[in-house]
Amino acid sequence: MDKILFIVPPNIDYDNFVNPPDNVKRVSKRSGNFGAVITDIPLGILSLSAYVKKFATTEMRLVDFNCVLNKLESFDFPSFIEFFKDYLSNPDIANNTPSIIGISVLFTPAYRSMLDIAQCCRDIFPNAIIIAGGGRANKYV
Repeated sequence: MDKILFIVPPNIDYDNFVNPPDNVKRVSKRSGNFGAVITDIPLGILSLSAYVKKFATTEMRLVDFNCVLNKLESFDFPSFIEFFKDYLSNPDIANNTPSIIGISVLFTPAYRSMLDIAQCCRDIFPNAIIIAGGGRANKYV
């Protein structure tokens, strides 16, 4: 049975998250003030998931890094790529090795994170097929 991991990158870049400028809403956490991360319902991923469930036997998981960042009490990582590596290496995810990884990129600030997430996934899940979609997935192709 195939295992599919859908990933939504954060809709804020690292610099605006850890050092929010004056025009960015701030959120207080135990380790300091951070840029607010906006969440939205990942309709594209939910649609793909519903379609695949109807026509195939698969196990699916979703990691929405916007929600993950909002739930954290503190953030002590030197970069998003280090955070992504740590999170995706978590046994709960790493032990359920996906055969397909889909990354949904709707907004320009998420583009760099998409590239970092793809690299982390390639390192952690070397045999997985990694695909990206959404409005910004092909921004510089």
